[in-house]
Amino acid sequence: MILDETGQFHEIAAYPPVETIDATGCGDTYFASYLFWRLHAADATEAGRFASAAASLKLESGGPFRGTIEQVFARAGLQQQQQQQQQQQQQQHR
Repeated sequence: MILDETGQFHEIAAYPPVETIDATGCGDTYFASYLFWRLHAADATEAGRFASAAASLKLESGGPFRGTIEQVFARAGLQQQQQQQQQQQQQQHR
């Protein structure tokens, strides 16, 4: 669960890893991913899903997070948001 700035709780889905290799850094991965997606105008629930998916991917390998944004979107079921993110990036590079 996430508590947002208004005091509202949001239930966040957990995404089980295919295999657990290393849990070191999963909290850091979650927090960084949550902030990253919130900064891209996501609401607390969507950012929580994104972060949960990233942390799940981190569990599957040792060392720092090596996943891609596409892998995170796919695990979290956020394909539509992925397309919007890509469009925003393209517009910024024009």
